[in-house]
Amino acid sequence: MDNILENGTRNKEGLEDVMKIFEEVHPRWKILLVEEQRRENGVYESGEGAYLRRFSPAWVYTRIIHKATNVLGRFKMHEQEHEVLTELLDQRLFHTSRRGIWYQRKAILEEHYLAAIQADFPRLDSFGQDQLKKHWKRMSLKTCQEGLQDRDCHIIYHYDLQKRIGKLEKALKIAKSQQHDFSHLKLSKPFETNIEGIQIREISAEKTSAAAIEKRGTKTVWIDETESGGECSVEAMCLSWYRSQGWKGESF
Repeated sequence: MDNILENGTRNKEGLEDVMKIFEEVHPRWKILLVEEQRRENGVYESGEGAYLRRFSPAWVYTRIIHKATNVLGRFKMHEQEHEVLTELLDQRLFHTSRRGIWYQRKAILEEHYLAAIQADFPRLDSFGQDQLKKHWKRMSLKTCQEGLQDRDCHIIYHYDLQKRIGKLEKALKIAKSQQHDFSHLKLSKPFETNIEGIQIREISAEKTSAAAIEKRGTKTVWIDETESGGECSVEAMCLSWYRSQGWKGESF
């Protein structure tokens, strides 16, 4: 699966190979989830399940299912993608560190895609379509709220979920007094440092005019004025300036 995703996603055949693996693994994965939950409820006594589960085939299968959700999205199979994400979130045994990603994507599907997909089955009038859109926006809001309440959803995903909640509550015209207020959680504005330097540019002498041209996609070249005096990257120039101010740092 990893090899295909790294090398074969530029062509349809590679994506279809991923789907074949997913379709083969998915039914077996659901059976293994039931078996592992049974062990968690009645066999493991001292918390050893969290360790032993890493040696279960379901651990690998869950990773495969996770990666396959991206391909389902590439094929615009949004309903099935939503179903699989729901299955991933319903289990709490494998790859809990990815739960934030699953909440994010599930909320996006509910907000932007599912209402449009279901609008034609059956045909709805404009009023019905508006109600369907509101329904899925409410579902997206609920998903975001569940993500924030989930102890396994890493804090790095909270900002995105909070931002989406604010947008959805405004779209649903929820009363201001009933909207969430995350202002107390906002980070303070970072301190900005501006560093000036001398950049070396290539000069074009075509025709009679000379113009400074920067090649897109190439790294810029700067003069290290504080240490070597030679040419360097912008990162190295900034680190050199910081070292001149008493800081320590290296470029990687």
